[in-house]
Amino acid sequence: MTRHIYAFGFNGHGQVDPNSEDILKTPIKLDFHPFQGIHLEGISSNWDTSCAWSESKVFIWGFGAKLFSTTKDPVGLVEISLPFLHSIKSVEIWTSEVNQNPLFSLYIQDNVRHFYSIRSYQNRLLDVNGHHWNEREIPIICHLHENLSLSTNAKQVSAWVYESDITATLMTSTREHITIYNAEIQEIREYDHTHLISKIYSCPLNSAGNEKFIHLSSSDIHILGVTNHGNLHVWGQGRYGEFGDGIINTQIRTPPSSSLDLDSHTLVEKLEGIRIIAADGGTGFSFALTHNGHLYSWGNNKKSQLARGQGSDFLLPDFVEFNASEDPMIKSITCGIDHVIALDMNGGVWHSGSNKYGQLGELPTNSLDKRSEGFELSSKFRRGVLTVSCKGWHSLLLIET
Repeated sequence: MTRHIYAFGFNGHGQVDPNSEDILKTPIKLDFHPFQGIHLEGISSNWDTSCAWSESKVFIWGFGAKLFSTTKDPVGLVEISLPFLHSIKSVEIWTSEVNQNPLFSLYIQDNVRHFYSIRSYQNRLLDVNGHHWNEREIPIICHLHENLSLSTNAKQVSAWVYESDITATLMTSTREHITIYNAEIQEIREYDHTHLISKIYSCPLNSAGNEKFIHLSSSDIHILGVTNHGNLHVWGQGRYGEFGDGIINTQIRTPPSSSLDLDSHTLVEKLEGIRIIAADGGTGFSFALTHNGHLYSWGNNKKSQLARGQGSDFLLPDFVEFNASEDPMIKSITCGIDHVIALDMNGGVWHSGSNKYGQLGELPTNSLDKRSEGFELSSKFRRGVLTVSCKGWHSLLLIET
């Protein structure tokens, strides 16, 4: 069995195909030479960069790859080898700005609960330099010429090593910060672009202390956390009704904290009693996946991304619609800026929302946009897709054949 990546959609930074300057409105298979003979484990993306990884290598293309280069020549695929890693589990991409200069970071988690970060900023190191975060985390600065082989110039590698046996460590990122959740001590930490801790929240989710987050995801403006009890918590910005409480909220909602009334603070009460196993969000909207493969959505619906009809926003969660005689059983959901891709148990792709840049993988009916009123089954990818990432105006599919 071999694995391939298909990509389509907005390509302004080369995040779909670095060898093309065109918007790719139909899917292409990415046959980068470094992929030959590599068993790809996963894919990830944000709005301007794409990423794939094997057990010990990370590949990036798009805007982030350009920031790793010290030349002005065109940059294609950047290959990063991490021989000291114990099998890569997940990769998070973060593009930010420091003093109006772009910053790109990769956050890598391996299978023994180590976090590594690789950053590129103005061809110089950032200022971690051995700073001890606390007694549980020991930053390790890895000198590149000794520990890391790169096809181009990454600027710094640091590692956050958690010494204790953590039952779950979760990570996600919005536009402003990286959020890391430690289930053993039930604590949320937010790190800014310098990797300095900006906020710490102690967050036991009930008085018994036996409810913990098992899933974190985010849009650029809000975060969704699913617990082992099947409850969903949402925090961040709520100006489109992202919190699912029926209210337009212009105030920033902070993460769950032991100093707050948790029952009314971040919990999506409309979904209480429904076992949620995963969730994701786009710009101003949210999706939740239940244990039996159903989807709920709410929030911004300007591009019909909620699969609940056209136009109107929805401030409360409700079932989504599928344009099929029988609703499929969904196993994962991922949200872009204004489009959504759901993956069913057969590896079939269902999509909703805007197709302005071809991010749904279908030819638009006109040059402006194509909006789906409900989830539609892809005309090209009806089985065999392993995972999907679509965090911008483009989409990536990892397929096994």
